[in-house]
Amino acid sequence: LDYLQERVAQLELSLAEARELRAKLAKLQGEHNHLKGHYFEHELLLRLLKAIIDGDGGLVAGIRVTAFNLDYHLETGEELDIVLVGEQVVVMAECKNYEVGNLDKISTNMIDEFMSKAQRLHQSRFADKELRLGFFSKHGLEKSMEVYLTRRGVSFKFA
Repeated sequence: LDYLQERVAQLELSLAEARELRAKLAKLQGEHNHLKGHYFEHELLLRLLKAIIDGDGGLVAGIRVTAFNLDYHLETGEELDIVLVGEQVVVMAECKNYEVGNLDKISTNMIDEFMSKAQRLHQSRFADKELRLGFFSKHGLEKSMEVYLTRRGVSFKFA
């Protein structure tokens, strides 16, 4: 009987340790995903700046950047991933780093929310500049989202 009681105590301790480890793992996975997303934002900003320098056209055609921000926070607390401010143009971009199996999480609602934030910032701070929008996903987009972005006039490719 003592052996069984001791074994039950060990199992209960093991279950508590497992719960604690699962909680730590979940926290670390969340931090890791946040860092991967932030890295992708930096990578995309560099690609946009390089496209400007190289005169690649597209979203950044004909602009010279006078300022840029990563993680631009609106007064409402909302965030835009990238804001590039040119003399006559402002480029605002959203970056998504979902794995291939999770691309279905990118929705029309997500795109509309990004566009709404960008338009509000444009009206409040950059109304005198042309607004260009980009929505970039590291692992691509479902075809229906590409069609939706095209209809909305939002760039999603560099080419």
